[in-house]
Amino acid sequence: MIHKVKIINHIIIMMMEIYIYIVLIIEVILMIVMLYIITKSLPLFLKKEKELKEKEHDIRLILDEINSRISVRDEKIAELLVRVDALEERYKRVVERGEREFKREDVEGVKRKESVEEKNLTTLILTLLKDGPLTSTEIQRKVGRSREHVARFLKSLYEKGLVERDEGKKPFVYRISERGIKLIEKVS
Repeated sequence: MIHKVKIINHIIIMMMEIYIYIVLIIEVILMIVMLYIITKSLPLFLKKEKELKEKEHDIRLILDEINSRISVRDEKIAELLVRVDALEERYKRVVERGEREFKREDVEGVKRKESVEEKNLTTLILTLLKDGPLTSTEIQRKVGRSREHVARFLKSLYEKGLVERDEGKKPFVYRISERGIKLIEKVS
C-alpha cells in the first residue's frame, strides 16, 4: 500500500512537472507569435506614422497659404475702409456746401490727400521709433489709427526697409532701420 502511494505521488509530481513544461512551452510559443506580429506590424506603423507626418506638413502648408490670403484680404479691406472714410468726409463737406453731385476730381483729391497722409504717418511712426522700439499696439495708441491700418502700414514700412521687426515676439517689436533714420534726417 505504501508503495502504491509512493508511485501515485511520483506520478502526480511527474504530471505537475509535465504541466509546468507544457505551460512554459506555450508561453514561449506565445512570445514567438507576439514577436512575429510585432516584426510584421512595425513597418506598417512606421509607414502610417510617416504618412501622418506628410499629411501634417501638407496641412501646415495649406494653413500658411490660407493665412497669407487672409492677410492680403485684410490689407485690402483696411485700405478700402480708409478710402471709404475719406470719401465720407468729402461727401459731408460737399453736402455742407450744398453741392449735389460728387465729381471725379473729388475722388482723385481723396487719393492725393491719402498720399500726403501716408507721408505724414510714415514720418510720425519713424519719429516714434527713433526714441526706441515699440510694439504695433503701442504705435497704434500713439498714432490714433485702427489696428488693421497700423499693422498694414508697419508691414509696408518693413517691406520698404524703413523699420526692422523682432519676429521672435508677438506682437512684433518694431525699431527704426538705418534707412529709416536717413529718411527722417532728410525730412527734418
